[in-house]
Amino acid sequence: MNMKKKLIAVLAGAMVLSSLAGCSKLSGSKELSNDNIKISQYKGVEAEKAEIAEVTEENVDAEIQSVLYANRIVNDAADRPVQSGDTVSINYTGTSEGEEFDSGTLDVEIGSGRMIPGFEEGLIGHSVGESFELNLTFPESYTPELAGKPAVFAITINSITTYTLPELNDQFVQDVSEDAKTVEEFKKNIKKELKEKNEEAARTSLENNAWQVVLDNTEVKKYPEKQVQEQKEALVAQYKQLAEMNGLEFADFLSQAMNGMTEETFESEAEKVAKQTVKQSLAVDLIMKKEKLELSEKELDNVMKEYKEKFGFESVDAMKESIGEDALLADIHLSTVKTWVADNCKPVEKTSK
Repeated sequence: MNMKKKLIAVLAGAMVLSSLAGCSKLSGSKELSNDNIKISQYKGVEAEKAEIAEVTEENVDAEIQSVLYANRIVNDAADRPVQSGDTVSINYTGTSEGEEFDSGTLDVEIGSGRMIPGFEEGLIGHSVGESFELNLTFPESYTPELAGKPAVFAITINSITTYTLPELNDQFVQDVSEDAKTVEEFKKNIKKELKEKNEEAARTSLENNAWQVVLDNTEVKKYPEKQVQEQKEALVAQYKQLAEMNGLEFADFLSQAMNGMTEETFESEAEKVAKQTVKQSLAVDLIMKKEKLELSEKELDNVMKEYKEKFGFESVDAMKESIGEDALLADIHLSTVKTWVADNCKPVEKTSK
């Protein structure tokens, strides 16, 4: 059961930057260098390519089931007690050894197996408006602070619902699709979309692999101290805000969300992450300047509009205000350079280990 404080694990993995697979053999490309960094090779690097996953009939059927579920018909079942297969809305407060660890409102699908052992079964037979307690035990594989401990959940049933899936027919297709008119056309469109997603995933993998090779080929001769400090302070502020959102002292947040990390260790890790961020930024700026990749004002406006749609903002100005124009530009520049590096790399088959 995932009842940790809200957002407690968000960004918890950001302290560890994963190393993507790739090779870094030189092929005679000119190096880039300035007072801060040196890139031994950035053009024509060898990078592992990902195979484009095949779209199977099972994939298409699974996607269709997702569409049917998204358009499911919800039925009120408040006139009877909870039974297997129901979706139950509850208010809950969880305590362990007399201390509250979480509370809120939750939708529970009975029989899904998503909750801790005994929780879903414990709701069966209760009715809307009924309040009761469940006495359970967290599994040993649960989060360290609660693993194996007793738990008492005070629960009130708010509603009981069931759902039925609509029939997959031409009328349903016309209701949910902009262009397909028949079930057969719908299936073909889904297969095409899944194929495009797989192609995009393979391309993204190549871009990440090629860019990691470039970073491996990059040596920072001198870190701009101001940039490193700004990145570090921003990261620390972000985590402290998360701690505050969860109603925890910073030290307690680190202990719970970062596997017992101390503030001293966090400061050290934040410095490493800040330096890696600055290293990447320096490499991006140098390659953009060398290869003249700066976007025109019109191109930048078009990309900003794409980002607006991608992130779901009402306007570009609202997006800039929320995310920050500098952060958006940094991401756009990184994406531009990664695309160029991948376009100019040498894709190679994945090496066997």
